Amino acid sequence: MATTVPISCPDCAGVLSVVVRGARYEDYICQVGHAYAPADLLTAKEQQVERALWSALVLLQHVDLIVGHLGGQPRSAPTEAPVALDQRQQQARAHMRALRDIIEQTRTFPVS
Repeated sequence: MATTVPISCPDCAGVLSVVVRGARYEDYICQVGHAYAPADLLTAKEQQVERALWSALVLLQHVDLIVGHLGGQPRSAPTEAPVALDQRQQQARAHMRALRDIIEQTRTFPVS
């Protein structure tokens, strides 16, 4: 018997169901057939977390570059005030440092 769980498939983001096979063995299977043992699911989710953190860091770097570019341009609107741009750039850089710290401090759970 399969029971859906509130965890998405790491490969396709489909709904996962847990299937118990015997007294102590279970598989997680998505609606299209991707299957994971519990340790493999944990590893796949840890990899997703790392990719998401790196993606967020890169997006913040892009914001930093764009804000820096805007800071060197003539002002066309009051919302592009130098102080607001400087504050946003400082905020983006602080968030980048925080994310980098999170990434460096994150240790995946050892599964054997």
